[in-house]
Order: sequence, then structure tokens, then C-alpha cells
Amino acid sequence: MFDKSTLNHKIMIVDDDQLMRALLVSMLHAEGFEQLIIAKDGVEASKQFISYQPDIIFLDIEMPGVDGIESLRLIKKHNFPVQIIMVSNHTTEDWLHAAIHGGASAFLVKPITLKKISAVINECSRRITQAAEHVDLFVSE
Repeated sequence: MFDKSTLNHKIMIVDDDQLMRALLVSMLHAEGFEQLIIAKDGVEASKQFISYQPDIIFLDIEMPGVDGIESLRLIKKHNFPVQIIMVSNHTTEDWLHAAIHGGASAFLVKPITLKKISAVINECSRRITQAAEHVDLFVSE
């Protein structure tokens, strides 16, 4: 499902829900991804981002303290070419607008499936490879 170059990407998973983190880790490990960074909230994500500089981030929107939208802004301030996939239980126009203007690469609506993950990671990998200057938001419901 993924080519070797895609499997080399460092992926960060940021979600306050332990079961969601475990699900994503399990799915990604099963597909062959080995470089996974885990964060339970936006504060931890900011620290981990600086240390590991992942290529792709799955970032939950609804988290206590520093939410996903604010985390997106903080991470994007570093000007590192990272693909950020916003994840939420539902979409709202405000969140989509904030994600687009914040520089998100994609927006996934839970429940997360392997099909959704594959589509968004492959698209993000293509964007990383092509180093596109302008990226349209990829929404999967």
C-alpha cells in the first residue's frame, strides 16, 4: 500500500485520547512505519516537533489546554516543511477555515480507517516529494 520512501517518513501522532493514539500507532506499525512520535497534547507536540521534526503530523483538533488549531499555528511558525493532517470527530466551517488558514495539509473526520489514512499519507508523501509551494486542503469524511 505504501512505497519504501513513504515508509521512511517520520510521523507524529497528537491526540489526547489514548485509544485513538494506540489505534493510529497500531495501524501505522502494521503498514510498516517505524518512525512514530507520540504526543498526548499540544504542549507536548510543540516540544516533540522541535526535537524530531516529523514529516507528517496527525493532529487532533479537540484537546484540552492547547487545542489542535493553536498547535497548528505554533508548529507552522517554525517554517519547517511539515504536512499536518487535522483530525476531528466532526467538521465545522470554522475549523475548516482555521485549518486552511493555519496551513494544514489535510482534514480527516473520525472514525479513522486504513483507507483514509492511506489516502492522506500518500497525498502528503507526494506533496513532500514534489515540495509544492501551494497545497490545497484534502478533506476526507
